[in-house]
Amino acid sequence: MHNRIFIFIIGAIFATLAIVFSFFPRPTFSELERRDLRRFPDFSMTALSDGSFMEAVSSWFSDSEPFRDRFMTASMQVKHMLSYHPGGEEDAVTFHGSVVASDDEDFADEDPEEIDVPVIPEPTQIVDDSSLSPVGDVSGEHVSGAVVESSSSQQAYVPTVEENAKLGNSGIIIVGSGENVRALMAFGGSAKSGLRYASAVNLYKETLGPDVNVYSMVVPLATEYYCPEKARKTTRPIFPVIKAINDSLRGVVPVDAYGALAAHVDEPIFLRTDHHWAPLGAYYAAQDFAKKAGVPFMPIESYKADTVHRFVGTMYGYSKDISVKKAPEDFVYYRPLGVDYQTTYVVFNLDENFHIVSETKPFKSSYFKKFNDGASGAYCTFMGGDQCLVKVETSTKNGRRLVILKDSYGNAVPSFLFGSFEEVHIIDFRYFTRNIVDYIHENAVTDVLFVHNIFNVCGSAASSAYRRFLRQKSAATSRTGVTVKPEPLSVKNDTVQAPVPEIPVDTLAVKPVAVDSLPPLPADTIPSDSVQDIVNLHENQE
Repeated sequence: MHNRIFIFIIGAIFATLAIVFSFFPRPTFSELERRDLRRFPDFSMTALSDGSFMEAVSSWFSDSEPFRDRFMTASMQVKHMLSYHPGGEEDAVTFHGSVVASDDEDFADEDPEEIDVPVIPEPTQIVDDSSLSPVGDVSGEHVSGAVVESSSSQQAYVPTVEENAKLGNSGIIIVGSGENVRALMAFGGSAKSGLRYASAVNLYKETLGPDVNVYSMVVPLATEYYCPEKARKTTRPIFPVIKAINDSLRGVVPVDAYGALAAHVDEPIFLRTDHHWAPLGAYYAAQDFAKKAGVPFMPIESYKADTVHRFVGTMYGYSKDISVKKAPEDFVYYRPLGVDYQTTYVVFNLDENFHIVSETKPFKSSYFKKFNDGASGAYCTFMGGDQCLVKVETSTKNGRRLVILKDSYGNAVPSFLFGSFEEVHIIDFRYFTRNIVDYIHENAVTDVLFVHNIFNVCGSAASSAYRRFLRQKSAATSRTGVTVKPEPLSVKNDTVQAPVPEIPVDTLAVKPVAVDSLPPLPADTIPSDSVQDIVNLHENQE
């Protein structure tokens, strides 16, 4: 009798799941993984005969199952409850994988005649100095640190974080517990891996000449400041990489984002649940840039702080750790007061492979996009994301016009400079169809600022794109827009570029995983409707 009941229950479960997976609506976007799910493939006899159609159907079926996010969340909760740590959860360190850049990364994909590889400086020896003052507490974590003098004007920050830590999915380091959980990305780059970027930036200064100032802002990861000692063997120091890059610049002014952030580690300068820095961190870095550029800078009191409550960003989907979801944070951004500005957009339309196929006519819309509390894409507050060319005209009349060449870390910077420049142009390295030299001359640009997180600096995609910008021809525009065929750029996220070579496994405490296995990031691929909302708003106004 009991066997029959058991068989009946199991059969009922399988029958229910079969009905759900076969007949219930299938999602097209995963909020948890922050990516578009696979769509049912188009049929063709060729695809059927070579087997690719059935393979695509199988991928669609497994990738878009009904209630996908709920099942995954339930799975994470069960794993969290069943996890066993002999020394207690506070001492848990679990190894799964990491994403790294290579020590041996070369310049094979570039034209050798275009490359001027500078001598690689020896990395700064980072040592502790007990005579230096510690830097306070951060959100319940015990964080102390010292600023260590180096052979250059830069300084290395040496943190000592006394917190529990574990490594979740994709090598994400989970620090702390309860409402103070912080998710960190491991870094595996080296001094050599950033020289491709330095060479490209130097080329811009050489090409643009003395009339255009060129600046480089390389942004470190939160890992540099908040990684506990027990987990530091899973990541590499970022300071020697930034120092090597800055020492290799010729005529380009380095912006000390590293030092600006180190001076404020006891403030919310990085998001705990997202891979981006917080707008406040961008403020401090922009402040150093304004000083180097010799332009006025508005103090933080000149901004209105707006908050998106209960924000949980990309690191929940990356780490697959339920503790990240249970530790939402406030996303605070700042709207400048006392300065007028209007924003003009050109939005790029992409195909399924993220290639630009057309672009809209220029239109005006708001710079800031409003997100409701709990919205996971709140970082798209700035311009709706990356998939656009943006020009901001301000009431600051000083003859200075700035172009910001950036990845998504750069999105948080421009609004802090509306009181510093009369025009601010924002160009993402993945989405640009014009010749950059022509664009700079046509807009009488006086200053160019590169803003990139350390992952993009150590990858090849950004530097390759910037070299292409120098030689590509501007697309011809028409009243209805423009159709373009840019050189293919297979970039689906911007924190970790694909492809990224791996360093030998025995040099890490964790095994690298393929970058392609990571989900795309929302602020980079714009899977949400943020940019489309801007386009729709403009069309409705017309």
